[in-house]
Amino acid sequence: MSRHAWKVRLGAAFVAVFAYSAVAFADMADQESACSIGSMNLLQAQPAGQTFRPSQDTLEAVELVLAGASDSTPNADVTITVRENDFAGAIVGSVTETVALGLLSEQRYLFEFAAPLTVVPDATYMLDIDVSNNAVLIPYGSCGYDRGAASFTGNDDPQYDFVFATFGPCGNGEPDAGEICDDGVFADPCCEFPSCQYASADTECDFDDNECTDDHCDGAGSCSASDVPEGAACAQDADPCMTESCDGAGACVSAADAAAGTPCTGSDLCSVYECDGLGQCAGSVEPAEDCSVAEKAQLLMIDSAKPGKDKVKFKWKKGPFFLPQIGNPLSETDYALCVYDAASLVTSATLAPTMEWIPGIDYLSYENKDGSAVGVTAARIQLERSFDVATVSMSLGGANYNLDLPILPTPVIAQMRTEAGGCWGAQWAADEVKKNDGKKFSSKEKNELP
Repeated sequence: MSRHAWKVRLGAAFVAVFAYSAVAFADMADQESACSIGSMNLLQAQPAGQTFRPSQDTLEAVELVLAGASDSTPNADVTITVRENDFAGAIVGSVTETVALGLLSEQRYLFEFAAPLTVVPDATYMLDIDVSNNAVLIPYGSCGYDRGAASFTGNDDPQYDFVFATFGPCGNGEPDAGEICDDGVFADPCCEFPSCQYASADTECDFDDNECTDDHCDGAGSCSASDVPEGAACAQDADPCMTESCDGAGACVSAADAAAGTPCTGSDLCSVYECDGLGQCAGSVEPAEDCSVAEKAQLLMIDSAKPGKDKVKFKWKKGPFFLPQIGNPLSETDYALCVYDAASLVTSATLAPTMEWIPGIDYLSYENKDGSAVGVTAARIQLERSFDVATVSMSLGGANYNLDLPILPTPVIAQMRTEAGGCWGAQWAADEVKKNDGKKFSSKEKNELP
């Protein structure tokens, strides 16, 4: 069976960049992968494992994210065997736990060894994973973990990692032999990980989150502070339209209005916001200048004589994509479609966060054939396999949408924007328009990338 045949769609994984970090055993893992989960594989396809290189000389526990493929077999015995190098390597130790699996619901499970295992820092080890039934799924993704790789059927795949963490004694909250500090959460920058030794003098630390103090470790586990000189820049209230500076006594105080034209943020996604030079953030309805452009793009607008039949469709095909700009449209992030001509905003609609979004392995989709309260009928982000190229689209229509379409002066610009900073746009000059008669606007499929 091929790896792709094992894929199971994991809806919630694509909503945002969900970073799975180990917290059950200690807040500081010796080794850890933090992933946007892309897929799940059935662990019945043996062998399956994850290579890693420890930083400490002792391994006390492993944490692994798993899920279930069937609600009829909710429990499974899972054994993790630590081997040297690969699946054929000598066994260092193993642990078995019975886990209660949720159907397509990823959860963290802790596997704590009966006695700490002795390992060699920076040497390669394999987490050999075995299960008691065929209903166990293991999530994996492109994690950026560069000290190992996931392995299916004995072959490492450097593109992917499991969502896992390993733990040594440094980070368990108790100073063990050879350690002089260990608070268990590593909030103290003056205690170094993974050695659990005092950080050297002049190591930067910051306990008070004060830009107007200069904090450094003293080499004996303490952080000491000194005031930065008067006039140093700071940002106490994060207001981009006010400049602030330190007073030389450890405080950040307002100094002056930011220069006119300094970028700031407002509530209307179809407007551009700048400071006015008097300490205020002002918006103007105009296209953003920093939108990503795609390989191809098309725009269709129809002003129908029939009520409820007006519509707009914008599609942006295979352009550069930055995953965090998706945000979380189910609960936090607004999405908007903005269409401008050479003079003004032609039409727009903003879709507020809603649970009607449907997430998948490589897509995020919204559909409401009747149109939302503001007339959004569809929106979609479809990722390419690399996750850094995507096709996006957004459509307006339905009973709540009305389009008053004149003959548009060119260029015509369409932009799909998100509250998380996403902006995917295209523009069409007069010779790139098929029809523009006041009833219908139809663009040619434009090639924008060189």
